[in-house]
Amino acid sequence: MSKRSFNLTCRECSAGFIVHYPSEQIKKYCSQKCSLKSLHKFCVKPRKNLQCESCGKIFKDDPHMEKKRRFCSVLCFNQWAGKKGLRRNVNNGHWKGGLSNSDGYLIITHGKEAGKLHHRKVMEQFIGRKLFSDEIVHHINHERKDNRIENLKIMTREDHINEHRHDLQSGKSNLRR
Repeated sequence: MSKRSFNLTCRECSAGFIVHYPSEQIKKYCSQKCSLKSLHKFCVKPRKNLQCESCGKIFKDDPHMEKKRRFCSVLCFNQWAGKKGLRRNVNNGHWKGGLSNSDGYLIITHGKEAGKLHHRKVMEQFIGRKLFSDEIVHHINHERKDNRIENLKIMTREDHINEHRHDLQSGKSNLRR
């Protein structure tokens, strides 16, 4: 089969180039660079400036994300959601108990106090001050996820140990060993 040569003009840069046929495809561009540049004009839309709903910072995003993306970062979304009460906490009607640590105590999952034990925060809010490091918040009914204020009691470490020692000796404890 004989090959024929054709002089063509690039659709992007108007440069002349030679194509030898039979070829696998009909050429429209002189190079891959011109092909991608031409494709880029049709496929990629300019980025738009959006304003973060949490911090007010202006950020750029793709236009197709304009209705979906409202925050400049995950941190801003978490701060906004925490203020609105949309994150996991006991005040949210959809909350199913939150996250717990390996000992079964609920932990706070957002904000400045992320990682803090929830029952300690409940007690701090109730007494109006931070707990001292030697103060223990005891669950009266021994249910670690029951953080109602009527189920919590502040004790010293020594009193707390004695409380559980008494429960273990009487056989009525549901504590993990």
